Amino acid sequence: MAKYRRDKGEGSIRKRSDGSWEARYSYIDEASGKRKYKSVYANSKTDVKDKLKDLIDKIENPPDPDEEALKKVSDITLGEWLDTWMTEYKKNSIRSTTYTGYHNAIEGHIRPGLGNMKLQKIRPEHIQKLLNDISAGKYTKTPLAPWTVLKAKAVLSGAFEQAIRNQIVPYNPVRATVPPKLEQKEIRVLTEDEQKQFMSAVKGHRLEALYLLALATGMRRGELLALTWDNVDFDNNTISVKASVSRAMDYDLGKSTLVKNDPKTKSGRRQVPILASMIPILKEHKERQNEEIREAGSAWVDNNLLFPSNVGTFTEPRRVNTTMDKITDAAGLPHFTFHSLRHTVATRMLEANISPKIVQDILGHADVTLTLNTYSHVIGTTAHEHMAKLDGLFKLDDNPEKKPGVRQQLADAKKEVKANQNRRDVSKTKTKNKNNIDR
Repeated sequence: MAKYRRDKGEGSIRKRSDGSWEARYSYIDEASGKRKYKSVYANSKTDVKDKLKDLIDKIENPPDPDEEALKKVSDITLGEWLDTWMTEYKKNSIRSTTYTGYHNAIEGHIRPGLGNMKLQKIRPEHIQKLLNDISAGKYTKTPLAPWTVLKAKAVLSGAFEQAIRNQIVPYNPVRATVPPKLEQKEIRVLTEDEQKQFMSAVKGHRLEALYLLALATGMRRGELLALTWDNVDFDNNTISVKASVSRAMDYDLGKSTLVKNDPKTKSGRRQVPILASMIPILKEHKERQNEEIREAGSAWVDNNLLFPSNVGTFTEPRRVNTTMDKITDAAGLPHFTFHSLRHTVATRMLEANISPKIVQDILGHADVTLTLNTYSHVIGTTAHEHMAKLDGLFKLDDNPEKKPGVRQQLADAKKEVKANQNRRDVSKTKTKNKNNIDR
């Protein structure tokens, strides 16, 4: 706050050499104790007087900083807040691929619908309409899957939760909305014949070991592409899953890049057993790779990757899929996704009566519930087979005999004990008489 003293009560006004007018005002600044001067300019004396009056009013009656902050907060739009939230709160706290997903949801769906609306004015019905519009494909021209709508809802909810912590809004309007129902996708599992045909089709291919390892372990595409030879333990027949490779947008560079990230969850970092039949395939793959390294010479980038590109860098994830499509086309197999290999091995394990908990650990699921829900079709089948073994325990005899009650059984037991005692007494008597005769 400043203590003001006016020059002649109203400041000073003068006409400048260029014909314009200057009004000057001086005051004592309370913080420093020094005199300060401020000037305003105009093309006429009348205009400069008005500006001087406004200047004096602002100096003598400075705005309350808290009121200014509140006014600024009340004017912030959802789009402006999302920019702040993404830059200051999310950029350095989430994986780059997750950040890319958030960015796509905001730019593709949220900003077009509510980006210009004041944050404090947004109510549940506004959010609900946005979710309905996204679902109907208003901003993409085609209806979107429930999962995409739920992702946009999650992003919005996270932004509002931070706004609550920052005391910008009093509540989260997203909580009151009704999201679309997320239906369980029907998973594609290879039949045993398809599995054998596929294994035969990839034989000899440069990525044979990758496809077979996916089919033998259920590892995700990104996990396989992040593997290094240091992760393979041939002595104990295990592979250590420690990272994943995926394509993400680098907004500083303005382009997407392949990035290596830690697993999303603690369960994603795991030890996966290698089948004995996979050992010679991996060793043969290593020999083939050593030949590639010799041929590439100085062009090879040594990242020690299990499944690198032709020059040793990360393999483009999409290339794994397009290559698989070409292989299946040549073999006359119907198309299926790379993730179908994961579904297939999980199904085979459960068909072999391997515990769902073990399957969860091998697949790296965060919770066994996910395993049970995803592969309920297999678990349901094996459950019937296991329960059939109990059928005899609950089956009534066709010709049941009437069994005595507990009291009758006790009475019969006492009679049997007494009869046995009598028999022993008779035997002892006979033995004693015989001994007397012998004497």
